[in-house]
Amino acid sequence: MEAAATDLHRQRNRDSTGK
Repeated sequence: MEAAATDLHRQRNRDSTGK
């Protein structure tokens, strides 16, 4: 169940880095 939370955090972090 932690995989979903990690995936969400990783995607949000990627968006912040892409900026």
